[in-house]
Amino acid sequence: ANLYGDKYDPTTGQLVIPGYVRFAEIEFTEQEDLCRRLKASRLPHVLIYRGQAGMAGKIVQYQCGPSAFGLVEESVEYLLAGPPMGIQPPWVEFVAAQEAMLAEKEAAEQQQQQQQQQQQNGGQQY
Repeated sequence: ANLYGDKYDPTTGQLVIPGYVRFAEIEFTEQEDLCRRLKASRLPHVLIYRGQAGMAGKIVQYQCGPSAFGLVEESVEYLLAGPPMGIQPPWVEFVAAQEAMLAEKEAAEQQQQQQQQQQQNGGQQY
């Protein structure tokens, strides 16, 4: 992914060579509100946008730890090459699995809350 990204002068931090891809980092503790608005609640988190400044649209977002960082590289390469006809993006199965796990977790938490509420009410249903 670094191959396609902007190149900066290490001493000044100034942009030297614009790349095809721009990477950014958000410090959660300093930008908690922004992270919540972006729905980046699980970290580390990747959001991929495509388009010109001010016209970019979000393509996908997913939680991505070190073991899955290859997916970021594959996603960048897929988008830069122009999505080939008939080939699904590399993130589709990964994101679907994450969404399924999150849905299961939320359902289990909801069930646990209902059980706790029933226990507090003495098992009575209204």
